[in-house]
Amino acid sequence: MITDYHAKYYAYELTRQCAADGVDRLSQSLFDATVDLNPHQINAALFALNNPLNNHCINIIKIVNSRNLAFFDEEVNKLDHWADDLKFGLEQSIKEIDQQIKEVRRNAKIAPTLAEKLAFQKQQQELERTRNKQRKELFDRQDEIDERREALIGQLESKLNQQIEVEDLFIIHWSL
Repeated sequence: MITDYHAKYYAYELTRQCAADGVDRLSQSLFDATVDLNPHQINAALFALNNPLNNHCINIIKIVNSRNLAFFDEEVNKLDHWADDLKFGLEQSIKEIDQQIKEVRRNAKIAPTLAEKLAFQKQQQELERTRNKQRKELFDRQDEIDERREALIGQLESKLNQQIEVEDLFIIHWSL
């Protein structure tokens, strides 16, 4: 005859010998058991395996991922607005210089003397030089924006590559 003590001992040995993951441990214990388990014991074991803490961990991971998504969206919006403002300002400046160049050309055509025509030509050259610098600055800024976007994507990618580990800090054994 098997006493309660022996049943507990066998159950302990069976759970200690099987793999660490819960369902396999329970199924192996039930398969090899020489003791009949009561239905409430099986239900208790299944409850322990479907621990609400596991669901809590999943919920925490979902919350963290939603925060990362919100952070990413916010940063992308900031970057896009900054890029649009920067681009708009530089393009407006280039358009203003183009208007000035047209005006200088018009003035150069109607200038009565050679000295005035020469002065307008020099002014046109200077304006064209300034316009070319601003175009170059526009392209440089666009490269800077692309670099920031790549850095943001890399940062988010590193947040997505998280490793989740579960470690038992302590184990409580009890019996009823």
